[in-house]
Amino acid sequence: MAVLVLLGILLGIVALAVTARSPNYMLLTANTRPVCRSNGWELWPAYGAAIACTGLLFPALIAWIWSVHDPYGARTDTLICMVVAQVALVLFVLWQTVLDRVREYVSELVIVWLAVAVGHMSSVCWPLWRSARHQYQLANQPSQAGLSNSHKGPQLRRSLYWPLVGEFHRMMDDSKQRHLFLLFTAQFYSMAIPAFLDDFQMLKYKTIDALKQRIRSQSPAACCRNSQSSLCAKEAANVSVAGPLVPPEEARSPIPMLASVRKSLEDHALAAAAPVTKGIFESAMLALPPTSIDQNTRFPEAVKSSFASFTHTYFSTGSYMSINIPREVVEDIQSAIEENNVTLSVLDKAKDEVLFLLCTDVYSGYRKRTELRKAAS
Repeated sequence: MAVLVLLGILLGIVALAVTARSPNYMLLTANTRPVCRSNGWELWPAYGAAIACTGLLFPALIAWIWSVHDPYGARTDTLICMVVAQVALVLFVLWQTVLDRVREYVSELVIVWLAVAVGHMSSVCWPLWRSARHQYQLANQPSQAGLSNSHKGPQLRRSLYWPLVGEFHRMMDDSKQRHLFLLFTAQFYSMAIPAFLDDFQMLKYKTIDALKQRIRSQSPAACCRNSQSSLCAKEAANVSVAGPLVPPEEARSPIPMLASVRKSLEDHALAAAAPVTKGIFESAMLALPPTSIDQNTRFPEAVKSSFASFTHTYFSTGSYMSINIPREVVEDIQSAIEENNVTLSVLDKAKDEVLFLLCTDVYSGYRKRTELRKAAS
């Protein structure tokens, strides 16, 4: 602010001196004599400022902008605009000092108008056209599936995130790193997402255990019908007594609850064979005999109560723990429930969307925060 005030005072002094000493520039008397024709001493302060900007200020500013890390791609446009301004200043000085005879036939402001036109084209029109062309190419390229099996990504294709997604999945497969990342997510973003993954894992383990029990009960041909019905009834009773997977709001304590639940999940016998990055159907295919299940296999009766609690908590409109995922995925789950066609893969798309949300919206900030912490230490 002080520099601007001093600059204004200096310009005022120069203006008063020119007005008092020069017959070509007057504030009170009308001037009919030609202006900027004789290249007198009145113009040299302006020429000096232009030469200082051209030779010192602008090159230093260009060097500084070139060294700045530019995550938004604006550095090139800024440099183009500044280079155009540099060239315009040089041409304008030459126009006023050397090209006297040309100025008698062409307007003195032609260089200024050309500089404004080129600067506007390079800093406004060209970036807008380039962005429109890039958006058109993205919109018309062959459609690629996202992380889910059938849900298509938005206009900005999800394939652009595949390198980051691969790194994110490797991090999620490591129990220690996953624990720290989910604690970070619960603390700084939303507790619903880590709770969703924990409850999804718990539902996955219950489903696979129930399927194993059903396979064992079906192995003897004689007791297939009786043993299966009694076993399912006992397991259903046990599940109903256990209550919902997510406790009520007044009994929820964010970090301790998540830490304790996550510890029990990591110690589960299926933790290695069914990581959080794999869906229920894929995990069941890996943990069970290949011929025992297929894509039409439904959730066992023993986990129907847990399944209903899970869907009501995370996919109901009025639930405070509802997950922000694409509407098409939620509608597919609701349609499967209404049609009583609850297959093992019905929740896998929702899990994929939650992981993709974590990867694109949370993991980048978490990685940057971790790098800054390491650099500070």
